[in-house]
Amino acid sequence: MEQKAEFKTSLFGGYEKESVLKYIDDMSRAAAESETKLQEQIEQITRSRQGLEEQIAEFEKRMQDASETIDAEKGKNKKLSEMIGLLQEEIDRQRRQGESRTREYQAAQEKNRQLQEQVRQVEEKSKLYDEAAVSIGSAILQAQQTAQSIVDEA
Repeated sequence: MEQKAEFKTSLFGGYEKESVLKYIDDMSRAAAESETKLQEQIEQITRSRQGLEEQIAEFEKRMQDASETIDAEKGKNKKLSEMIGLLQEEIDRQRRQGESRTREYQAAQEKNRQLQEQVRQVEEKSKLYDEAAVSIGSAILQAQQTAQSIVDEA
């Protein structure tokens, strides 16, 4: 941006006042334009910086919110894990109880089978006893009739 000035010289050994003043005016104008451009750049950089600071603040808030959400979810996950553990224990207890009931049911079925076998055997014996009682009853009747007929003949 540095320019080397060349001024017209006057007859008396100096520079022409008009050339110097024009040069100063040109330099002042160029300096003012540069200052304006630099001021605009400063304002643009300031706006950019403010925008970035706002974005940073927004991202920090988002991160804080996300961190809080993660912490809350961790708490929920811990509670759910505890509940899952309790439910697993209850499932195991119910399974053991079901297995115990199955064994009891199987034992009751075996007992029932044994009792049915005993009932069948008792019914067979009862039938035999009934047949024997009928046979004995008819033998007694016959003996009584024979005895009666002997007594009647005597």
